Amino acid sequence: MGVFLWLLAPIGVSFALRFFAKDGWRDLGIKPALKSNIGLYLISFLAYPVVILLVLVIGVAFNFISFISLSAEKYDLFLKTIGVTVVPCVFYSIFEEFGWRGYMTPKIQSLGISALFIHFIVGVVWAAWHLPFINYITSYTSESLVSYLPRFFFGCIVAAFVYGEIRILTGSVWPAFLMHFSGNVFANPLVSKTSIIEISAGKESIGSPGIDGLIVIALFAVLGLGLYLYRKRRGLQRA
Repeated sequence: MGVFLWLLAPIGVSFALRFFAKDGWRDLGIKPALKSNIGLYLISFLAYPVVILLVLVIGVAFNFISFISLSAEKYDLFLKTIGVTVVPCVFYSIFEEFGWRGYMTPKIQSLGISALFIHFIVGVVWAAWHLPFINYITSYTSESLVSYLPRFFFGCIVAAFVYGEIRILTGSVWPAFLMHFSGNVFANPLVSKTSIIEISAGKESIGSPGIDGLIVIALFAVLGLGLYLYRKRRGLQRA
């Protein structure tokens, strides 16, 4: 029950504030705006799979990631893990994104704060929200939290930059949902007990396919910068 309430917190608090504090619903971003943003929807869905694939290619090339040589049953179990996470990830992503990008991003932006600072604030809150769950997140590595947590927070801030720019560019919360869903579906099984990859000891900070991996952070920073510059050229300012 406690875990369920924790998962519901972002969307629950945001909806409560909109309803009881009369924050309104106009800036929720519920309209998909799909027709005019097909390219951005594709970027949202493909960002994580492409970045994770690059992490695996780089890791294998530099010998800090290897594929586990086990039976076909192991690979079948891995694929089933992906399959069974699809439906839960739909709900998790909705719960989070209607809080972070559906509420926090437009509400902070309404205060006249710059987009860069908005993404920073949302990223810090987003990372802090994960702290009760951090032991599960770090189950794939023996790294100390002293070194892991600063990198995790930094990774969330960089990712929030990408999600936030997508939100402002499209004016919709759904591309951010799609990106979050895609990331959970493809990354989580690779750091679970059913994973088919093995990251060399001491290299988890580099080779993690999750939001805490240095390669993932670097690639998302490039993507975020590209989206930011694209938005500036289009002259879009509002989420």
